[in-house]
Amino acid sequence: MKILLTTDTYENQICGVNASIAILKEELINQGHDIRILLFSKDRKSKKIGNNYFIGSFSLRLIDFRQSFKFNDNLIDEIISWNPDIVHIQTEWYAGIVGKKIAKETNSPYINTNHTSWEDYTMGLIPMGFIRKLFSKILLKRCYKDSSAIVVVSEKMISYLEEIPISLPTHLIPTGVDIDMFNQDLSQEEIKALKSELNLTEDSKVLVYIGRISKEKNLDELLDFLPDLISRDGNIKLILCGVGPRLKHLKNKVKKLGLSDNVEFTGVIHPDDTYKYYKIGDIFVSPSRCETQGITYMEALASSLPLVCRYDESLDDVIQSGFNGFTYRSKEEFIDNVIRVFEMKNEDYESYIQLKNNAFKSSFRFSKGKFGEEMEKLYLKILEMRS
Repeated sequence: MKILLTTDTYENQICGVNASIAILKEELINQGHDIRILLFSKDRKSKKIGNNYFIGSFSLRLIDFRQSFKFNDNLIDEIISWNPDIVHIQTEWYAGIVGKKIAKETNSPYINTNHTSWEDYTMGLIPMGFIRKLFSKILLKRCYKDSSAIVVVSEKMISYLEEIPISLPTHLIPTGVDIDMFNQDLSQEEIKALKSELNLTEDSKVLVYIGRISKEKNLDELLDFLPDLISRDGNIKLILCGVGPRLKHLKNKVKKLGLSDNVEFTGVIHPDDTYKYYKIGDIFVSPSRCETQGITYMEALASSLPLVCRYDESLDDVIQSGFNGFTYRSKEEFIDNVIRVFEMKNEDYESYIQLKNNAFKSSFRFSKGKFGEEMEKLYLKILEMRS
């Protein structure tokens, strides 16, 4: 099959959607399919690199988002001439409009994956919740009109689409992760070098967050909880990995709270190096309330890293409390759960190792091979219905 993936993400952006697309592309190529991707360039110039088509765009910095008005572009014409068998729209804005245009021009079906709760994603741009909710409903209804199927990554998003309501055929296919990549070991030299770079000592007890640094990720909460946690254990260190529109604000907040000795920001991480930051951690933490699935949660599990994360419906099938990590609903629960894991590590090491082993085993259901197989089955089913 010739399969086109369209997305509003941009070149080298670190985010869950890009991670999902990279895994899907790899698995579909391994299955023998011809895959091309339409996404944004990191500047205003359009270009083609390999089978990736980058459309020139401009930045909307408030929500770490890029946009384009190039609905007519030579690269789009080239994709139409390529004549894809199916178009898979991964995001709902520009990618939805252009993906539908290409599908119409080539008389091919299109499907959508719902990765994002726009109601949460636009929090930094639209302050009023009822307007965000209305915007989300209008956007999704317009983008999904005439779609052959909707793919969702968690049960939570099925409920979300039912509330809008979206009544198209819905398929639950969790995004896969490269378990082998995140399970690989670092040498002692590599660990020592990375810890030195992040000002970590042998006594440091390391909490790791990896993801976008944006308002909807609720990272202010993590910093607000940290002083009380540090009062319980002064060796706690928090590593915040990633970039986004909230980065400057959080750096200023760290200074204001006097946490500079306990918090490190990594900035941009190359995707090939992401696994290293999980490996130096003791616990993966996330205060996010807006996950549709949370790919970094699966990556952490594949890295044998216990999770301590704010409860969210999307985590019902991810975190089993006491088995591979813990969820929390309050500051007290967060602190108690973090301390509990470190007490395991110091006083009952076998239990801590079991927690890590359980985390790794939990990642198996999110394998990239299963993800690719399920998507291929859906594509074939859609094409068979059209024939």
